[in-house]
Amino acid sequence: MNNHAHVLTGTRLSTELLYTAIRRSDVRTLVTGAVQLKISMGNLKSLILDVPSESGLRRLEALCASEMALIRTLTEGSVSLVKTRDTLLPLLMSGQLSVNNAENQVEALV
Repeated sequence: MNNHAHVLTGTRLSTELLYTAIRRSDVRTLVTGAVQLKISMGNLKSLILDVPSESGLRRLEALCASEMALIRTLTEGSVSLVKTRDTLLPLLMSGQLSVNNAENQVEALV
């Protein structure tokens, strides 16, 4: 961390819901800096978020937790695909691995 970042933690709501609420808020009026855009802590503290009733908050928390779990799952899958691509592509490009060979091997297994 450095002085260009703020670490936020939810208190009445989960940190993930706080993150989602801020991401969905119009913060353009809070942004300063000509070269490196930033939001000062003072400006961030002036941000007003509407927080629903306790029952509404719990429903939002459940939806947010579900969405964030899906995002994490998809991100992990994407990372796995990138690793697979980075492993296989050089082998395919060098001719060490052939798609025809791979298809034959899969057919033999199935």
